[in-house]
Amino acid sequence: MPTRLSNAVVKRLKAGEKRFAVSDDTVAGLRLEITPAGVRTFYYRGTVNGQRQRVRIGRWPEITVEKARQIARKHAGAVAEGKNLPTAGRSGKGTLGALFDHYLQVHAKQHKRTWERDEREFERWFGRWKGRTLSSISKADVTKRISQVADAHGKAQANKARALLSKMFNVAIESDLIEKNPVLGTRRFELSPRQRYLKPEEVKAFFQAIAKLQNETARHYFLMLLATGQRRTAVAGMRWGELDIDGRLWTIPASRSKSKKPVGVPLSNFAVDILEARQNARNGSPFVFPGRGKHGHYSEPKEALRRIREWSGIPDVTIHDLRRTIGSWASQGGLSLRTVQLMLAHSDPRITADHYSVHETSQTRDALDATVERILEKAGDDRPTLRIADAG
Repeated sequence: MPTRLSNAVVKRLKAGEKRFAVSDDTVAGLRLEITPAGVRTFYYRGTVNGQRQRVRIGRWPEITVEKARQIARKHAGAVAEGKNLPTAGRSGKGTLGALFDHYLQVHAKQHKRTWERDEREFERWFGRWKGRTLSSISKADVTKRISQVADAHGKAQANKARALLSKMFNVAIESDLIEKNPVLGTRRFELSPRQRYLKPEEVKAFFQAIAKLQNETARHYFLMLLATGQRRTAVAGMRWGELDIDGRLWTIPASRSKSKKPVGVPLSNFAVDILEARQNARNGSPFVFPGRGKHGHYSEPKEALRRIREWSGIPDVTIHDLRRTIGSWASQGGLSLRTVQLMLAHSDPRITADHYSVHETSQTRDALDATVERILEKAGDDRPTLRIADAG
């Protein structure tokens, strides 16, 4: 429903989660669009020879409501005479590379801990497009490129590529830099939920492969993934200051947890064994798994995972499958959903460090110990607990 716009009304309008528009009831075709970032911009829309056209008038408050109406009336007069509206000021001549730089600065680096992954993935999937002007990228181009990614890297990766490109354009729209997102209307690939986890008959070979790794940090890192069932980034960034080894509790701070709240993770006996081995080789780093990269901790397990896949004969295993292994084995062991959620520190906003009672923490730790022990038993003579400090 059209609204009687005034500067006071425009000022009071609150931004929503999505971009929305308010039509003026005084001048037909005049619209005010508000982005989630709170940017308010006037547009005029009209129909010329059966075609809907739109032109940008300008941002509020630089352009007041009354000034926007004056300009809109001129556009309305041109439309009445059958004249096309002038081309919007944002011509789309900027390049995709420049758009990605903008996305990094105003969004990714401010809101994503994994923004460096976006850099790698943009280069991998759209590096060849960096010099293309935005206006030259069509919906058909996007559909073709995403299909190519799917053929080369799988549907899941194609969906990630599509999501990154779409977010880049949406951030630019919210910043009032461009008007259209060519990803809109393209289709995501339907995916079946991944159910992969280590089967009992695969455990022995998996531990044998880990034991062959020459890099002790990599070896301990993969063992800790199975000992805790936590996410790869959480384990990689584990700090000594987050650990209460005597109390057998790891508190992931809000800055590193998916739920943005501190999360308590009970430590299994196996995890404590690994930590004790790490302490023996501690070199003053605040990280349990130090690395040479700019973050200071181990962060590139790809080569180690490649070797594990090759040596174990399990070519499709992923790091997240290790987390899924703990959850699956725990569920198969008859544990409740609540207990499994606590073990895995699922991003349920109701499950944080503040919600752990002493009794519940103890129960969860016992359940995790039992689950990990069942997995270790399947390793037989290749059970790694006795060889953590001196393997390889």
